[in-house]
Amino acid sequence: MREIDPHRRGKVHNHLHSEKVSKAFIKNIADNKHSTGSVYSDDKSDKKDSIKWTLKEIYHQKCAFCESKLTNDYGDIEHYRPKNKSEKESKDCDKGKSYYWLAFGWDNLLPACKRCNGKKSNCFDIDGEYKEYEGESLEDLHLVTQKYNEVEKPKLIHPEYDRFEKDIVFDSEGKMRSDNERVAYTIRVCDLNRENLVGSREEIVTDFISKLNRHLLTFDKVFNGNNLEECLEYFKVSIEDFCKESRKEYEYSLIRKYIKDNLIEFLESIEIGYDDKGFAILIIESAFGEFCLEDK
Repeated sequence: MREIDPHRRGKVHNHLHSEKVSKAFIKNIADNKHSTGSVYSDDKSDKKDSIKWTLKEIYHQKCAFCESKLTNDYGDIEHYRPKNKSEKESKDCDKGKSYYWLAFGWDNLLPACKRCNGKKSNCFDIDGEYKEYEGESLEDLHLVTQKYNEVEKPKLIHPEYDRFEKDIVFDSEGKMRSDNERVAYTIRVCDLNRENLVGSREEIVTDFISKLNRHLLTFDKVFNGNNLEECLEYFKVSIEDFCKESRKEYEYSLIRKYIKDNLIEFLESIEIGYDDKGFAILIIESAFGEFCLEDK
């Protein structure tokens, strides 16, 4: 997950003003449930102004939860507040309710990979009081997430309205955890430590450590005590690339940002192929200070 600037969402998508969606909304209200199937297609599913494409653009072509890239038509339109009711309790979430009136609410729609969408399903536990439909028009329901959150106090993170990145910790094997209860709930419900995700994140860590060790070996051969600045150049490309890929548009970028922001702690937790680990950490820290540009 990455925090997303809510201003990226912009104005309500044109298709959500369409007669097709308006009729579906009216039917949902009449039936007191989501009963209209999928009407999110505006017959432009392959074009850059479709709802799905727009959502993917907001989230840098990535799943809102796991950061996997969503290419072509891969991925689903996920509902932050579920349009259907969770019929039974599970180890991950309580028996919930349907927010059928928010099925077409603009800021209730998120891009998700099929795995996260399936894992999350209709889970949406809260610590506050449930909101009910109060007769609003569809136009009045497009940007209500923050207002609802103040009352309901949901456990699930919304990437646009919550600030959570500093509460996430990664280990060198690519597993993520958090002492923040809402973040931990989101990790659990979306299964963000499933095998393929952990493997991809671990590969990022392993590749980075391998490059650092290789550069340290070269550094050790050429460093004479007086040419530190010159020797740091061996780290330049790897560190510039690593820091660039900590930016939000890159797949699984949060683990890179975590390492960058917690560099010393991370380096102390791993095996470094250098006899004097303290000196090696000092060298790597100096190289990061020299070559790591701020993420955007």
